[in-house]
Amino acid sequence: MRAISKIVIVLLIIAALLLPALAVSAQGGTWSTGVNVQNLGTDVAHVTFKFYTPTGALAATYPVPASIPVGGVATVYVPNIGDLPNGRYSAVVESDQPIAAVANNVDLPDQMGDSYLGSDPGANQLVAPLWYRNASSYYTKFYIQNASAVAQDITIALRKAGDTNPTVIKTYTAVPAYASQEVDLATADFAALENSFGAAGVQGSSGDIALVVSTNKMPGGASTNLNTEYRGLRPSAASKNLVAPLAYKDSSLWNSGIMVVNAESVQATILVTYTSGIDGSNSFGQITLAGNAATALYLPSAESAGNPVPPLPAHWFGAVELSSNTALLGIVNNVKYASAGSVGVSYEAFAKASGTSAIAAPLVFRNSSGYESGIQVQNVGAVATNITMRVTATEGSAPKDASNNPVTGPWETTIANVAPGGVATFYLPTDANLSGIHDLFGAASFTSTGGVPIVAVVNTTRYQAGMAMNYIGINH
Repeated sequence: MRAISKIVIVLLIIAALLLPALAVSAQGGTWSTGVNVQNLGTDVAHVTFKFYTPTGALAATYPVPASIPVGGVATVYVPNIGDLPNGRYSAVVESDQPIAAVANNVDLPDQMGDSYLGSDPGANQLVAPLWYRNASSYYTKFYIQNASAVAQDITIALRKAGDTNPTVIKTYTAVPAYASQEVDLATADFAALENSFGAAGVQGSSGDIALVVSTNKMPGGASTNLNTEYRGLRPSAASKNLVAPLAYKDSSLWNSGIMVVNAESVQATILVTYTSGIDGSNSFGQITLAGNAATALYLPSAESAGNPVPPLPAHWFGAVELSSNTALLGIVNNVKYASAGSVGVSYEAFAKASGTSAIAAPLVFRNSSGYESGIQVQNVGAVATNITMRVTATEGSAPKDASNNPVTGPWETTIANVAPGGVATFYLPTDANLSGIHDLFGAASFTSTGGVPIVAVVNTTRYQAGMAMNYIGINH
């Protein structure tokens, strides 16, 4: 009998219509979710979703109708599951092969959305490097799932940026098995945070948990709304060398902030290297950070004691590396403010040592309902390498060429001689091998030559609808 592989798709698995408690929520809107599951195994995968209500009740069991071939991908659009009522859910995805999964949450009327990765079970503690409470009109909600089979208490501790001790500690008692606890920082329970931002730690009293952090900016009007999401980070992911393959300073109106958490109790001295994605040149900054504290590097700001970002040129984009005497965790927040539609995305910075020569990206688009994807792949090894992207269409999709003839793929593109620390940009709309292709959504895989380690960030936009989503590639 095959072993069962599980991924916890934590929270915000939304079967159409509204989030609960809309009247008091800073989030609101009409949300829907699609989940892409990619088979990373050596045989066909048989996949089943189990959906749980916020109180932990099993709402539906959904076997994916068709098996997923090796390297293939299946899409489950949650509103199409007929016996699942409208509402908010968490889900456990079971498979007889190793899998990767991405949840894509969108609120088209309010022009918001983002993506996050499914989480493997096994984490009793998680870190959220970035939250907001009425800071520049940003508000955060945490969705914490009890990923164990028995009830447990869940505690969240929040500290402001720069502080070494929590300002608020709150415990939710006897959270039922598989239930999801919503934590809304806009409520009076968190008034002591005032108008601020910072980092948080979340812990279960006896078992595993999973976490998604969802932040909205809703200043009034769909064109200025934006949403970012990321999954909680394991403390074991902390590293003395973090990399962020994609950051911006006023590049096509995109700008970046990087929230850095010192995961140790001693002061950190952090060297920050900014590598241009245009010419490969490097700029350097340095920061000190107290033990257990968090701080933000905001790339558009001028260099100062509080924000030691060197004078990067206008329209800069590229990769950022942080090297420290202590272990760090980080979240990259990329935003684009535009009158036609503001967008924002978040992703977790990588431990440099987590790079591998193979990456899975379960969700990419090429001119599908207006969505387009680009993938930034960074060489985190010591020698140059060739990086190959292979795109496959999801099962049941119908991509076409420029003459509207059906095409099946897969499609492959190689970028040669990517230098150590350098980045390769695979932008699907301008990829010659995908010229004229439309209605393509599916998955991508990336491999390097010589076993050189690489990492990747997947960025998808639908600017005409004010939408952007991203997630990190899955190293395996």
